[in-house]
Amino acid sequence: MSELSIISQINKSFQNFDLQLIKGIGDDCAIIDRGKNYEIISTDMFIEGDHFSLKWSSAKQIGIKCFEASISDIAAMGGAPKYILVSLCLSPKVDEIKFIKDFYQGIKKRMNFWNKKLRITLIGGDLTHGDLVCINLTVIGEVEKKYCIQRSGAKEGDLICVTGNLGASFAGLEYLRKFGKNTNRQFLKNHLEPSSRLDAGLILKNYASAMIDISDGLASEVRHICDESKTGAIIYKEKIPLSKTTKEMGFFLKKDPYKWALSGGEDFELCFTISKKNYQKLKIKSQIKSETKLKIFQVGQITPKLQGLHLISNGKKSPLPQGYDHFSKS
Repeated sequence: MSELSIISQINKSFQNFDLQLIKGIGDDCAIIDRGKNYEIISTDMFIEGDHFSLKWSSAKQIGIKCFEASISDIAAMGGAPKYILVSLCLSPKVDEIKFIKDFYQGIKKRMNFWNKKLRITLIGGDLTHGDLVCINLTVIGEVEKKYCIQRSGAKEGDLICVTGNLGASFAGLEYLRKFGKNTNRQFLKNHLEPSSRLDAGLILKNYASAMIDISDGLASEVRHICDESKTGAIIYKEKIPLSKTTKEMGFFLKKDPYKWALSGGEDFELCFTISKKNYQKLKIKSQIKSETKLKIFQVGQITPKLQGLHLISNGKKSPLPQGYDHFSKS
């Protein structure tokens, strides 16, 4: 059973009795009406051996990654994070005192970076022990009602865009799986110390019709948007942005870097849909105002639902591949 079908079954089993709940299961965050603004809430789990490895990630790097991955959901809604809760399950494999100290140093480092413009506060959590290191972060943010971007807003004819190069995180993971120990190579930072695109989300909320963060690969995120928006999509493989280093890693490891971009995940760039009119507005404003300069890459287009989901490569059409699935047997 896929992750999406499991979530769908859970969603069907529970009824919403709260009129203030605008959106529950099915988006990057739950949305609650708080009067002037929407409160947006997201929670994420990070499990040793799945989301990080103690073989090559330091506790500080794990803190950075968990924090950035968690606030990325807030970015996808066009919101600003305000509060975080952090829960830790520590295993006998780690020095508890040192791990806790270094882990929270990683979180504080990234909080300090974003708090130059925002105000994010740690307000609680929990601490326990078990067989594996497990981490949970809950983030509470807010967004103005008219600027809250959901996955369900894509319209036929909208352009599908991303905010940066894809595949770099999974390229780093593939390298680490093959060669093991962290060699402190700069390109590994995309996997070990990723950064969310809060900056981009706060700009795109003025233009995008639908948005999602790329945590499970571009193919998976496009599927989520189309599922919620009841549309189809075409993605052009050759338009997917890859860095020179990612392409070189693909050649070195004898892997297809486009598969990393489509199905690898953990890039934490934003995938969004935008009308052609707003796309031109964004390009013009970006050229005039230096503070809104934002690199965006058009990778596809929204189509009618009956046309399905497709990938175009060298002029040939094929079904859009699946993204990363936590419950996949393969």
